[in-house]
Amino acid sequence: MTATLTLDFTSLSEAPSFPMIALAHASDDGAVMSASAALADNALDGALDRALKEAEFKAKPGQTLVVRGGAGTVIVIGAWEALEAGKAAEDLGGHVFSALGKAGVKSATLCLDDDHGALVADVAHGAHLASYVFRHYFTKGDKAEVKMSSLTVASNAADAADHYAKQAELAAGVFLARDLVFEPANKLYPESYAERCQSLTEAGLKVTVLDEDAMRKEGMDLLLSVGQGSRRASRMVVMEWNGGAKGDAPVALVGKGVTFDTGGISIKPAGGMEDMKWDMGGSAAVVGAMRSLAGR
Repeated sequence: MTATLTLDFTSLSEAPSFPMIALAHASDDGAVMSASAALADNALDGALDRALKEAEFKAKPGQTLVVRGGAGTVIVIGAWEALEAGKAAEDLGGHVFSALGKAGVKSATLCLDDDHGALVADVAHGAHLASYVFRHYFTKGDKAEVKMSSLTVASNAADAADHYAKQAELAAGVFLARDLVFEPANKLYPESYAERCQSLTEAGLKVTVLDEDAMRKEGMDLLLSVGQGSRRASRMVVMEWNGGAKGDAPVALVGKGVTFDTGGISIKPAGGMEDMKWDMGGSAAVVGAMRSLAGR
């Protein structure tokens, strides 16, 4: 996996730190700056307020304005007036990461005037997820270089980093699923896919791999018949995480893992044929979920 953003957490201080990312929300009279943005505006001698008015900044969620002054750079992002933990906070984090790139800023401090650790962690989580790229096979020029950014999340939430520790494990599972889906079918085939799954025993998962003989003994003839169309041998992977109390009913996740769907290949159009590698996306989601469960 490749995440191009490193995260750190700190407490808010009275003096703004530049480059800075601050929030604003919409009102009938225009954009209303957060307390941190107002402090930055003072340091910029009112340049931030003037820029917001001149640009007729509406502070719609995700809207961005970059203001550069003598004291430093401020990136203002529109946000919901009453931001809550969950999807909205994660979406805001995605806008934060995007704003870093648009402003040409490699590092910045995001000021969140909030004391809810779960909310702050969700914003950071959204920024982290948005920073994912898949560059395993780029070998030339700028595309091969992984350009890192860093974000310091400043807030009044003393427990933000603790909340984020769980989110980081969730991100690890998401990134694993994305990596698997992006892999080409000549690299990710049943045997190599099973080997990747087996490596997750290091995360604490119990992983059992059935080869074709074992599958035949279990009566999995229909599944085996699908694999007969390939020169690659079929595999069945069972992953287990025993994290519940003794006697609890198990929860089963089932994902389709056909690493390349050749069904009806003679009548499928050539355009988009490479997308048939995505037929294992369901199993990738399960593998990622199991990785996150074990990590958390």
